[in-house]
Amino acid sequence: MTRFLIINADDYGWDKDINKACHSLALHGSLTSVSAMAGCIESLDDCRFQTNEGRAVSVGVHLNISTGKPVSPQTKNSALVNLETGYFKAINLNNLSSFMLSLRKRDIAHEFDAQIETVLSKAERISHLDTHHHVARLPTIAIEVAEAAQRHGISRVRTPRGSSGKLLPAHRRFVIGLNERIYSSRKLCFPVVRFGIPKVESWQDFERLFRCYASDGVWGEQSTAELSCHPSLGGGVLNQSPEMQQRRRSDFSILSDERFLSLLAELSIERVSYNDL
Repeated sequence: MTRFLIINADDYGWDKDINKACHSLALHGSLTSVSAMAGCIESLDDCRFQTNEGRAVSVGVHLNISTGKPVSPQTKNSALVNLETGYFKAINLNNLSSFMLSLRKRDIAHEFDAQIETVLSKAERISHLDTHHHVARLPTIAIEVAEAAQRHGISRVRTPRGSSGKLLPAHRRFVIGLNERIYSSRKLCFPVVRFGIPKVESWQDFERLFRCYASDGVWGEQSTAELSCHPSLGGGVLNQSPEMQQRRRSDFSILSDERFLSLLAELSIERVSYNDL
């Protein structure tokens, strides 16, 4: 039974340390895709990756309205931004203010377009769209992602469906289904499920976790899942929490371990990119 796995690194371009980790993992063969952040253009390297296998690494856009400064001049004076600092307001997905900000359709559309065009200037093509801090959990943002994809001829997005290892509340299941309908109605493709790499203490901890992922009933034969990660060689971005710094180093350690590729082979899981979806 063959299944397919996209191994995607978020936050490419946010920090040179993250970029180096992504290039190293691509060369190793354990990274097949990246999601690039456009707001740190000074750190956004040329999005072309060398691999030992001649395998293309897909490049998507990590659409962002919650960290750093906006790209579009039209966004800089909008309600999305703290006008005193010039930075995006922190988005908390569980409060009313974040929902109200998500209704700023014109501002978000301008910003998403500017970010896509910035990444496109560094990459040969854009394979997919996803969002920083998963703000597309809000259906209002999912609509903006879908419409941005259509405007730019992009046919793939990150799935709204995370690991089904635990039963979600009814309202969360409803929102996931709604977001899937938003994407499907616009003929956008997405993996059947997305798994993350939480902070783990050892390779054995990760292997146990990944074997649970591999037994997920949603990820059936001939279907594609995404494993999202946040690797860096050191701690990554300055001023991040110690937990996130450790998680970034852990992700790099796991994916650079020779046992990772052996585990995929044992489980008949083939590495693919978003270009193959």
